[in-house]
Amino acid sequence: MEAQWSATTKRDGSGETVTFLMREIGNWYRMLLNEFLVCRMNVDEFQTEYVRRFKSEIRLLDTQLYDLLEEVYGDVDAYTSDHELLLTNPLFYIDETGLRSKIQFAVDRLSRFV
Repeated sequence: MEAQWSATTKRDGSGETVTFLMREIGNWYRMLLNEFLVCRMNVDEFQTEYVRRFKSEIRLLDTQLYDLLEEVYGDVDAYTSDHELLLTNPLFYIDETGLRSKIQFAVDRLSRFV
């Protein structure tokens, strides 16, 4: 059986269960991550778009998917091109190579579910 993320909630008063397929949401994010990995967007464009997309997300997300996307958000937030900043706190800040590595890992994890 193929894995898929799903989340359910009940509408107030109706008792009707609404199921959101996390597969579609995961694919939407995975496509963005892949655009960065194949260099269709530079790191600054990717950082801006990912932050915009994640911060404006209003759909109900499965905990597993949310945790993965939030981890990517943390990686994107930790990216800097400032070499001095990288030297001041190398355990927090990452360069473009480090970001690409983390994004590839996230895509691999997303691919198991979408």
